[in-house]
Amino acid sequence: MRFLFQMGKKKKKIWVCNVPDYGIGEVADSALAMILNISRGITKYNSIMYDKIYESWDSNFINNIKRTRYSTLGIIGAGKIGSNLIIKANSLKFKTVFYDWYKEKGYEKVISSKRMESLESLLRVSDIVLLHIPLTNETKRMIDEKFIRYMKTGSSIVNTSRGKVVSDLDAFYDAIKSKKLAFVALDVLSKEPPKENKLLRAWLNKEK
Repeated sequence: MRFLFQMGKKKKKIWVCNVPDYGIGEVADSALAMILNISRGITKYNSIMYDKIYESWDSNFINNIKRTRYSTLGIIGAGKIGSNLIIKANSLKFKTVFYDWYKEKGYEKVISSKRMESLESLLRVSDIVLLHIPLTNETKRMIDEKFIRYMKTGSSIVNTSRGKVVSDLDAFYDAIKSKKLAFVALDVLSKEPPKENKLLRAWLNKEK
């Protein structure tokens, strides 16, 4: 697409290229990989086995693992990536619900998912919450302690959208330590490279 930018009293012809479908499937796949890692406890089991390598391998050390058909994914933002993820998750028999304040009525039938009428209602039923939202004045810092309080105890969150939709990474740390959240999977951070914080320190120290 070509635009003319007004700069003072002069006009400069500047070519601006936009690729609206770039990375849609790849980002959705990354989110799906994180979902499966959480739902099947792959990384958690790997961590546990360091201490149990010579014990019985028949034991199930993680009691909250559920079959996909019993797990509800809550997708915030049903744009191109969010919708792509929903379709893929549906094929794996996850229950999917979504909240998108801009999507037209009836869109839920297109992607075979359940529309939630409020963000709070989505958070209350979701085992894993996924963020697929742009960074706007509405979404900046929307993931905060109040947001986490509405989530189910023992639920998880995945962010593959924008780092600055999260207000403070330490809110995740406190929620994990209190067992309010089971897992947090982050593809992006608000500042990269990150500043020192409790969550980063715990990750670097492989804190359990």
